[in-house]
Amino acid sequence: MVSCGLSYPAKDNQWVNFPANTVTLRSGPSDSCIGTGQGMHDQRAQYMCYTPGDGGTWTFLRNTATGNQGWVRDDLLPGYGSKEPCENNPPPAFTRS
Repeated sequence: MVSCGLSYPAKDNQWVNFPANTVTLRSGPSDSCIGTGQGMHDQRAQYMCYTPGDGGTWTFLRNTATGNQGWVRDDLLPGYGSKEPCENNPPPAFTRS
C-alpha cells in the first residue's frame, strides 16, 4: 500500500526541464494520489529524492516556476528522475499484476 501526502527535504541537487509532455505532480508515489500541480515543457524541476511506489520508482520534486511540489513516476522524467533515495532502506516498489 502506498501512502499519499508524503514529502521530503531536498537530498538531490538536480535541476532539469520537464519533458515535452505535461506531467502531473501527485501527493504521493501513486496515480491514485490526488494531483498537486503540473509540469510543462517550458518549466524547470528541482529533484528532491526518489522512493518506490506504484509501478516503479517515483521522484519527489518542485516545479520552480509555480512552487508546486509533488511526485512523478521516474519513467516520465528526464534522466529517469532523482538519483538520491528519500529513505536509507526504502521498501520495494509495488507493481500490479
